[in-house]
Parts: sequence; structure tokens; C-alpha cells
Amino acid sequence: VYFPPLPSRAAADDKLAQLQGLGIKDIAVVPSGQWQNAISLGLYSKLAIANARVASALKKGVATKIEARGKSSRLFILRNLTADEHDALVKMQANFGGPAFKKTACAPP
Repeated sequence: VYFPPLPSRAAADDKLAQLQGLGIKDIAVVPSGQWQNAISLGLYSKLAIANARVASALKKGVATKIEARGKSSRLFILRNLTADEHDALVKMQANFGGPAFKKTACAPP
């Protein structure tokens, strides 16, 4: 959850002080990278918690945004697996956070 990046660190520091003055706690200026000079209101693993944080800020007159960060989906296509290869992948599945395996009919390459 964040307040969008501001044009300078000074502007971000001013906005941070303003938000703190409104009673918004646990916030920080993002120091570098893509989100430099944004105000972070936290990283949340559950969308419902992020939505509650946005609603809380909005009650104080502050419009914030939610941006999904971190993990991204990946798709691997494996063709012509033997039964042993398939079984080995199923056993490895637990080591990688339970990726989904889906068997589908594919058009020939």
C-alpha cells in the first residue's frame, strides 16, 4: 500500500510529516528504486488487510493505492514426460510451494 512517488525527497519528507500529522502510523519514504520517494504504508500478504489499510487512510482523507509486488506467475510446458518423470515432478511439487500441475492436450509442435 503506498502513496505515489513524489518529485523529490524533500517533497516526500513533507508528505510523510503531513500523513503522520493526520495520525497515519508505520509509514516510511521509499529511498530508492522504482518506488523512490513514494510513501509506503506497508507490505501485506493478504489483499483484505491491504484494503483495510487503504480504507483507514481514506477515512483520514488520504487516497492510497495497492500494487501487487513480489512473486509472479511462471508457466512451464513439459511435453512427452514418462510416467517416472511425471511422478518425480509430483514428489518435487511440495518443495516449491505447491505449484499447480495441469495435464492438457497440446497441439503438435
